[in-house]
Amino acid sequence: MLERYVRIFENYLVTCYDQKKYKSAEDACFIKEIIDYILNNVTSFHFMIYRFHAYYMLALFENDQQELANIQKILREYGYEDIIGSWPT
Repeated sequence: MLERYVRIFENYLVTCYDQKKYKSAEDACFIKEIIDYILNNVTSFHFMIYRFHAYYMLALFENDQQELANIQKILREYGYEDIIGSWPT
């Protein structure tokens, strides 16, 4: 069940980014709550890609190009090119 929630949350984060919903203070606060929820509740190894995605989305919302590049580099080194290929840039 946790995986379903996390997938819904992560799809919501991508939608917020695509629609530029993170620019208002209210939306930004809610987005931060979702990212914090994912990072605090997804701790097993099975769900690590979701944690990486949450960190990636946080860097994307904060326009942290260095962190985005680092996350992409790490995931490419471990063979996740196909997965990160669908992530927003």
